[in-house]
Amino acid sequence: MLVMATWMKAAGHEVTVTAPEASPAHVQAGTWGLTTTPFVPHCKLFCDTAARTWAAQRRADVVWIRGREDLVFAGRAAGHA
Repeated sequence: MLVMATWMKAAGHEVTVTAPEASPAHVQAGTWGLTTTPFVPHCKLFCDTAARTWAAQRRADVVWIRGREDLVFAGRAAGHA
């Protein structure tokens, strides 16, 4: 994920990595000079509200997820973009 983000940044795209704060991905992204934002944990009960809030705070052409547990959140975030 971070390698692709680095390539996209090198190609001139604006890239922001959203990951749990202090996680290996978050730390490595900062080390590689990528813009980072901490990930706000979400739960199934408030997934729609969390996705709406997340999408309203940024403009994203691509939302790339790594885990199946984030599919619902990503789908709802894309629907609010």
